[in-house]
Amino acid sequence: MAADAIAEMADVLAARASAWADDWYRRPGDGPVLGDDLFSEFVRQSFALDLSDFVAVPERYVRSVCEKSHEDTESVVAEVTKETALLLAGAEDVVEIDVEQEIRHQGYDEDIAAWAEAVRGWMMSSDVVSANIMEIVEVTNLSTVKV
Repeated sequence: MAADAIAEMADVLAARASAWADDWYRRPGDGPVLGDDLFSEFVRQSFALDLSDFVAVPERYVRSVCEKSHEDTESVVAEVTKETALLLAGAEDVVEIDVEQEIRHQGYDEDIAAWAEAVRGWMMSSDVVSANIMEIVEVTNLSTVKV
């Protein structure tokens, strides 16, 4: 008897589905129009999940103050004056030159290729790999701006 009841309910649901499908095929559009309350009991509107049991609390990290003083280090860094820096750079005879004045007196006769060729030619002829700027100025007779 229960099986007959289930079979009859299945036949009724099959007939409804067939009617909906026929209606859907006959209508132009996106598909059958179903009421909002038809699937409301099957649709979940919100969901909450508590994951706090799965997350470990991080340990607090506290930075310690550096106990090393600057006098204890073996650093070679020190403050030097401009004259000392020029002596260390090997430019003992460097004369202060007003570069702005040099540029103003330069005019518009810039020929950078010729200046570069003059320096390159001197370096190749005297087999020099590196040179001081003042040495290049003295040998090539170019101004410091051109060099």
